[in-house]
Amino acid sequence: MLIHFWTIVFLFSIFLGILVVFLLTVPVNNRKHSNTILAAYVCCFVLFSSHNFLLQEGMMVNFPYLFRFTKPLQYLVGPLVFLYVRSVVFNEVHFRKWDWLFLVPPALHALELLPFYLMDSEEKRSLLMRFMENMNQGLSHTEGVLPPFVHPFLLSVYLGLLLGRSYLLVQRAMRSMKSDPNSQNLTQFRWLRFFTAANMLVWAILVLHMLTFRILPINTYLLNNFEAALLLIAIAIALFFYPNILYGFQFVETADITGGY
Repeated sequence: MLIHFWTIVFLFSIFLGILVVFLLTVPVNNRKHSNTILAAYVCCFVLFSSHNFLLQEGMMVNFPYLFRFTKPLQYLVGPLVFLYVRSVVFNEVHFRKWDWLFLVPPALHALELLPFYLMDSEEKRSLLMRFMENMNQGLSHTEGVLPPFVHPFLLSVYLGLLLGRSYLLVQRAMRSMKSDPNSQNLTQFRWLRFFTAANMLVWAILVLHMLTFRILPINTYLLNNFEAALLLIAIAIALFFYPNILYGFQFVETADITGGY
């Protein structure tokens, strides 16, 4: 039986992601809130990899009701990155009053997909078979009510804005720290910068794929999902090798970086 390289990557990312979620459930000082947000982020990527593994291996035809079940979660990635970075920088222990608004985009997307989700299995299997013939059409996203390519555009802009805001928050926090920070704080800042930069890199590649998928004769859908799996693996490895990341800052002056956040 031929085992594709991407199959190993997807399975490995799922395995590491599950381990990370268990790691993040262990209480660490006062980091329960930020670690819970990071666990939710990792869970999203575990579900992405699980969905893509079933799809790429052709197993999804046996479970057509699972097709596209992760789509609304894509609108949670950006908010979870931002909320995690903000919670670490400001040592937050709970959500803010209006944070629930971040649930609106995924909820609206789920409502838009409701007619598709309510289809019977045979209808979904028929759509799935047509999709598997040319997975590049996955970027057009034709299962919802909105016209094709609307969601890739909206998601790219939404994700880009939140990732950019997260990175600026990290940079402001780094500039505000004392000239001689301790090693724990340096590790924390490096982690946050790596975390936001890695997400921004994957976002940039996704945008590039979206702009060129009609030109390049490759499975762009697979490449997009492959990069997401690699991102999850990189984050898991970082957490395993530097578990003190989960302890947060020992002390950092953040009073002057709160503007607008």
